[in-house]
Amino acid sequence: MYKIARFRVFILIFFAVLIRASFLENIKIAGIKPDIAIPIVIFSGLFGGPRLGAETGIFAGFLTDVLGIFGFGIGIISYGICGALAGFLNKRFYKESFLTQSILTGLLTFLIYSIFYLLRLVNPGINIYAYKRPFFDQALFIIVLYNSILAPLVFKISYSIFGFKKVH
Repeated sequence: MYKIARFRVFILIFFAVLIRASFLENIKIAGIKPDIAIPIVIFSGLFGGPRLGAETGIFAGFLTDVLGIFGFGIGIISYGICGALAGFLNKRFYKESFLTQSILTGLLTFLIYSIFYLLRLVNPGINIYAYKRPFFDQALFIIVLYNSILAPLVFKISYSIFGFKKVH
């Protein structure tokens, strides 16, 4: 198990959501921009355990909800589930592998956006920016691919930011 400072994770999430809401407007593919908070939430769950993953996910979801990226509450639920799930998977995968990081990020990105879609089905009044189109449109697959490709880079940056200390 690795020791990760919560304050650093929350600062990193804050900047990731801020960057997504502002600077990533110029890096769109087919109108879709990457969600760099998802790999950070997965990173914190994989290396910090389910509790830190859930806390990080809830914080990331809260920030995305406050900034109006998703309907309020949807981000908290979906990112929190993603972080907790990544935490429960932390002993089942070789988490240092770039391939594992990419695949897991892709699968959990798909899960998060599936939760968004299901919550929108329950309450059609929820306005989610990514679902102005049909669910299984290219938008979902582009964001899954985008996050999968960016995951190893985000993980590598996170390794250096946290300067891991191995705890036995």
